[in-house]
Amino acid sequence: MNYELIKKNFDRGLWNEKQVEIAKNKGVITEEQYKEIVSNKKNWLFIFCKYNNSVTWWRVHLMIYM
Repeated sequence: MNYELIKKNFDRGLWNEKQVEIAKNKGVITEEQYKEIVSNKKNWLFIFCKYNNSVTWWRVHLMIYM
């Protein structure tokens, strides 16, 4: 396990913020790397689709403008 893999898993939604924190506490990543990973949190919308009797989940990045 390394920084790149943890970041990739977090960005893909496979890891949550708590899991990244555990990696930091175990010394796998530094405090600075932890902050960099979780500060880039993206807003994702998961859409459930059923098509031709198959089930699919789609992950859509939400672009929110204020």
